[in-house]
Amino acid sequence: MRRFTLTVLTLSSLVLLACFLRPARYGTLGRPLPQDRSRVRAYSAFMSGVIHELNNRFEEAERDFKEAIARDPSALEPRLRLGRLLLSEDDPAAAVTWLKEARDLDPASYRVRFLLSTALIEAEDVAGATEELRSIIERFPGERAPYLLLGDLLNREGDPAGAREVYRMAAEQLPRESIFWFRKGFLFSDAEEHLEAAGRFERAVELQPESVRARLTLAMAYELAGEAGKAAEQYEEAVARDPLNADVYRRLGILYFQNDRPEEARSRFQVLVHLSPHSPDAFFLLGAVLMDLEEYDEAVDAFLRAYALGDDGDLLHFKIGAAYERGGRFEEAVKHFERAIELNPNNAYALNYLGYMYAERGINLDESVELVSRALEIEPEKGAFIDSLGWAYYQLGKIDRAVEKLRRAADLLPDDPVVLDHLGDALYAQGRVPEAIENWERALEAGPEDPDAIREKIKKKGNPDR
Repeated sequence: MRRFTLTVLTLSSLVLLACFLRPARYGTLGRPLPQDRSRVRAYSAFMSGVIHELNNRFEEAERDFKEAIARDPSALEPRLRLGRLLLSEDDPAAAVTWLKEARDLDPASYRVRFLLSTALIEAEDVAGATEELRSIIERFPGERAPYLLLGDLLNREGDPAGAREVYRMAAEQLPRESIFWFRKGFLFSDAEEHLEAAGRFERAVELQPESVRARLTLAMAYELAGEAGKAAEQYEEAVARDPLNADVYRRLGILYFQNDRPEEARSRFQVLVHLSPHSPDAFFLLGAVLMDLEEYDEAVDAFLRAYALGDDGDLLHFKIGAAYERGGRFEEAVKHFERAIELNPNNAYALNYLGYMYAERGINLDESVELVSRALEIEPEKGAFIDSLGWAYYQLGKIDRAVEKLRRAADLLPDDPVVLDHLGDALYAQGRVPEAIENWERALEAGPEDPDAIREKIKKKGNPDR
């Protein structure tokens, strides 16, 4: 028999000893009967296994646990420890064998049955795990972990309806547990039933009204459901509860920006850059909304801060180029469009923008055609790109080609005033005055940036009464 010092017999050890030593039967001289000696030896082997396991000597631990079981076939704890050990060593099938024995010894033990269900899952015995978890839920309806494990298992196996039913049962048994409402909501989100998901997340928010995470989840569900107003309300509630949470300001700013509320977006992004002064993404977002507000110099400043903070991507250089161009700084714009194309030769928007800039100014026209043609190789049905190519041909004096491309652009973008104006100019150059006037008039109806220029063109070139 192994000997152990008294220091090993901690309180937990004494508790474990009680698992082995049932009501003792002693002889007349106080000596344990043979049955009890076997249990003491079993306990000694078990404790040796525990110590070996704690010292990462797993083979010795497995050997000792098996010895303990052999000396006391009715002992539960060695089977549990052996099952856990085998699971940790990626041998779930063996773990299942020992844990089933433990369950047979104590079918009313929650910890035994739950550990067995996890081993069955690891052993890919889905039917066995499902049956075991349902049995646990029936016997222990107040425990939340089996519901979660069974719901996740059913969802993973392609049965989201079954998972939803499990979470419904859980919510009935544990109505104050918000996690089940979250899980039901996520299942509806996975099925793209976002309003249904939002309804479940609302219940989670009711249970956790101070939880920023819960409100963010609900806000995102509303966003996906197209309920921008309700999403904004939840983001604003989240900000009120956590005014230093940069991610909330970011999401809220993007929501406002995408829903044509640029002033509100700007105010949120201004807070964002204050909270995240080293984030290039924060300054990029601020620059984007400043562009939308036509504050081009301020937009350039924000984009350049993003660049200084390490963003050297083609999208950023495209945005800087666009801001410079809109602000009338042509040379600076060219440099950044060229950098965007250098970084990403397939950035169709940078190729088109630079090509169109050249065409508008009547310079570098062969290069303009080349740039826009490259953009069209990437996006051949992009109406704006076809318009750019047609305009470059017009500036080159290739009027027939210009008309061909501009007609195609107008088919794709029938309400674009720039395209219609360009087509009118090209048709006029072909001598088709009535058709040119018709397209200029359509351009006026579409709302151009400079309607007076088009009216003057119509007056001078074909309709003196206008």
